[in-house]
Amino acid sequence: MTRRTILAAIALLTSFAVPSFGQAYASYDSLTYATVGGHPLLIHLRVPAGATAANPVPCVLWIHGGAWASGSAWPIPAQPLRLVTEKRIAIASVEYRLTSEPYLYPGESVIFPAQIHDLKGAVRWLRANAATYGLDTSHIAAWGPSAGGHLSALLATSGGVPELEGNVGGNLGQSSRIQAFVDYYGPTDLLQMNLLVTSPPGSVLDHDSPDSPESALVGWAGPDQGIVDIRDNIDNPAAPYPALVALCRAANPITHIDRDDPPGFIAHGTEDTTVPRGASDLLDAALDAAGVTNEYRVVWGAGHGPLNKATDTAAIEFLEAQLTREETPSMGQWPTLYAWPNPTRSTVTFGGGEAVGGRTMDIFDVAGHRIDTVVLSPDGNGRWDGFNDRGSPVASGIYWARVQGLDDRIYTARFTVLR
Repeated sequence: MTRRTILAAIALLTSFAVPSFGQAYASYDSLTYATVGGHPLLIHLRVPAGATAANPVPCVLWIHGGAWASGSAWPIPAQPLRLVTEKRIAIASVEYRLTSEPYLYPGESVIFPAQIHDLKGAVRWLRANAATYGLDTSHIAAWGPSAGGHLSALLATSGGVPELEGNVGGNLGQSSRIQAFVDYYGPTDLLQMNLLVTSPPGSVLDHDSPDSPESALVGWAGPDQGIVDIRDNIDNPAAPYPALVALCRAANPITHIDRDDPPGFIAHGTEDTTVPRGASDLLDAALDAAGVTNEYRVVWGAGHGPLNKATDTAAIEFLEAQLTREETPSMGQWPTLYAWPNPTRSTVTFGGGEAVGGRTMDIFDVAGHRIDTVVLSPDGNGRWDGFNDRGSPVASGIYWARVQGLDDRIYTARFTVLR
């Protein structure tokens, strides 16, 4: 019997619902959200006292780490429980298939995309059962460390990607999209993990090897296999390489990013020797390029593990800000413009939605000098040809677009020109 099975059995024996009177929250342990290969997948739920269908509260999925091969959803760590006790936000700690436990799911796969299929099934289950537990179906987010951070970011960026939806747990009439995410030091590009390592701090893992967590995740973990073999054959048309390359790319949160993705909070320690900090740099840059609101914290001196209370507090406040709005805005309502392509060698296309429709947008260089203007269309779109207002092509560098919207907010986009 594995540690996770033992913990689940203990949780089942001790499961209870704490009444709201005199208590900070109600506890619901060992709730089965799906059965895969005859084995239940569980959610452990903590809901602030007084939450009802008429007075629902937001909910955050806690996705545990463990290299996609270990870890447990129970007990729930103290850091996400602060959301329940301090912010009146429910926590749902979720089990998902681990690559080390194929025996628990006979006839079913434990390689990717099993993990994201499970988590999307959990989100759908939470929405389908929201009235029972007093959850707000329009305000759901995810938070996780390491492998959990990877899955949190992937859950956020893969909304509307059919091959990553799956049918785990049913409830297919419910949406699996989330409204915000927190990623603590999660991988974001499986094929680049070793290439992102810097010294210092170095790495305790060879991410390319057949026995690496990444190789196990995509099921290429035999002799003479591994991530390096996939990368070395990235353009090889012979089977199985096209399928393996596609699987690795599908597992990367950065693959699926678009301007409709929800806001994110990213944190990574400078002394992390398990997941290179460059993984979070990639995610931050990709979100910025797509115009997705995000906050990135580099935690000096922190390794692969607990960061610090200040970072946890910032993550909690970020989630509170995103999940307690009267209405979660669509991307077009955020004070951010979309600039594409970014970087560009010529023309840039901008989009900001009706909030900036018909307005005049200014283009600035990095020194803050206005160099051109663009009149946006009624639907908030516009193009800039890369020339200043004197008709000369601008030099390579970083530029800003800025426009005051109809709502009087300032919308901005940062983009890079490469000549």
